[in-house]
Amino acid sequence: MKKALVLVLTAALAVGIAGCGKKAESNVEPTPEVTAEATATPEAEEVVDVVAEETEIVADGASPMDTFIGMSQATFDAMAESLEGIMELTVTGEGNTLKYAMKVLVELGDNADAVKEAVDAQMEAQKASMELMVESMRAAGIEEPLFIVEYTDNNGDLIASYEFE
Repeated sequence: MKKALVLVLTAALAVGIAGCGKKAESNVEPTPEVTAEATATPEAEEVVDVVAEETEIVADGASPMDTFIGMSQATFDAMAESLEGIMELTVTGEGNTLKYAMKVLVELGDNADAVKEAVDAQMEAQKASMELMVESMRAAGIEEPLFIVEYTDNNGDLIASYEFE
């Protein structure tokens, strides 16, 4: 039972986090006034191109974070749906900080340490996706972006927290 729970949670983490590096689907016309500087990595250049092509102004006077969340909402919704029944995903953005709060919905019991190890391993494996998320935020005009991924158990106790800049 212990191994089965850890495997299920690890699979859920992989599916949920994999969405971080994907672009949101959009039917928005490109806005010519959007500009961004690419960094030296090819992955970052690709992200900059995607953001520049698909940036949507959410509302007059919207902050860069509000705009970023608005254009990424379909991705966030798909991630939350893929985790349904196992984890609850809450995405918030304020200032330059985007936060994924992942709450494990199943009772961990004696498996908390094994789950923490699985989460640590999954975060290390998905590090490039996390860095792409930060580059997406930067390309969307968010200065000094900070991306936080936080995992809590079903009681709200912190399992692990990760920051990417």
